[in-house]
Amino acid sequence: MKKLILSFVLIIISALSTNLYAQSPEESCQIIESEIKGEIYTKFSVNSNGILTYVWTDAKSDSETILTIDLTKITVSKDVSSRGYRVFINCIDGIDCINERGKLGSDETYYADFSKTYLPAKDEKGMVTIYNQMMFLLKLGNANR
Repeated sequence: MKKLILSFVLIIISALSTNLYAQSPEESCQIIESEIKGEIYTKFSVNSNGILTYVWTDAKSDSETILTIDLTKITVSKDVSSRGYRVFINCIDGIDCINERGKLGSDETYYADFSKTYLPAKDEKGMVTIYNQMMFLLKLGNANR
């Protein structure tokens, strides 16, 4: 009887201490999108080559760009500052691995490469959730190559 109770308690503790992890890349992308502050980043997806894509939209400037990130070439970190809760995406060795293209204001052919970007979270829980999902996608992206 003691073993049964101990097992039950351990199962409950492990369930409560486990952060939310996705079971698939699609689910992970949905979780990330739901935790983004301001819903400015949408349509997250990951292909079989470990490439993350998502859309940035700004209604004020009538802009919409697609960001493409090679998950095999990045690191992820969390940051809390006066600017809010953010998950930073940094290219390894500072080499540009983040690509943005689309419509930026009146420029229909905007194109740029970056070595870092960030995803703004609604709160601390959202920041941790986005970070965990990005780590899941990083592992998946590196395993697929």
